[in-house]
Amino acid sequence: MTQQPSYDTEALEVATTFVSVPTDYSLVDASRVTQDERPVWVFRHERADGHNIGFGGEHVSFVADAETSRLLGVTRMQARLAGGDLPDRGTARDVADEFIAEAAPDLDGTLDVLWIEPHDETITTDGHEVVISGMKVKCRDPTGTYAWVIIGPENEVITFERDIIWNDDMSRRQTEQWLHDDWRA
Repeated sequence: MTQQPSYDTEALEVATTFVSVPTDYSLVDASRVTQDERPVWVFRHERADGHNIGFGGEHVSFVADAETSRLLGVTRMQARLAGGDLPDRGTARDVADEFIAEAAPDLDGTLDVLWIEPHDETITTDGHEVVISGMKVKCRDPTGTYAWVIIGPENEVITFERDIIWNDDMSRRQTEQWLHDDWRA
């Protein structure tokens, strides 16, 4: 029997309020780390049947502030989200606005939308690369950090991240990428 990692149950409960974890997934990692020098929890759920697991495989992961339990990010890298029609830009913005109003109410109405464009992520399932596509609504908040929501087929939220620091001088992200398997590996 696999031992469950110890973690802050409140942070995980807050995260899963906004994006549910499929019942056939189980928590495989709960790590307390830092993001931009603040303590956060990273939670990773993978398929319980052991299929397509590990970095690069299917997972539902969350980042939550360790002190406030506030949701800082979520990603759903699931093969079932590959394919299908993407929402148009207007629909993507509406879905992103609704998600932010619920999951990050302090950002509601404060974000400047910078652009809305297609965005792809790749996972490996059954030894083959699978592309998960969505419409990325990228925004900047009043403090100068970035937030985005990626909306996939059926208007499902694939990814949300907030409070992301981007080093404009170097044209690269400064904030740790706990939701991204290629960075973590």
